[in-house]
Amino acid sequence: MPKTVRNKFNDALTYENLMKAHKKCQQCKTTRKNIIEFNLKQEEYIRWLYEQIKNKKYKHGGYREFYVTEPKLRKIEASAYIDRIVHRWCKVLVIKGGYSFLNLGKHES
Repeated sequence: MPKTVRNKFNDALTYENLMKAHKKCQQCKTTRKNIIEFNLKQEEYIRWLYEQIKNKKYKHGGYREFYVTEPKLRKIEASAYIDRIVHRWCKVLVIKGGYSFLNLGKHES
């Protein structure tokens, strides 16, 4: 019988969990410009992100595109750092728990 997951979204949405996701995202990348800029005001950004997710107003910021030429030409699309924090945070809710992020459905989240 399948297990029903309810009300885990609000339990998992804490400032501490978002900060843990931030620390995980920056591993081995602490010298990158966007991460250094984020770290200067990290508490402010995490608080803002917490409020956006809590009020269900969070929108993904889109992707930036660039090309890598080694070993062959590839097009890379990378999301902004603050979006990667959300990806890391909601990974457990969406993939492992089968939870629908912001009631969008499994395939749209």
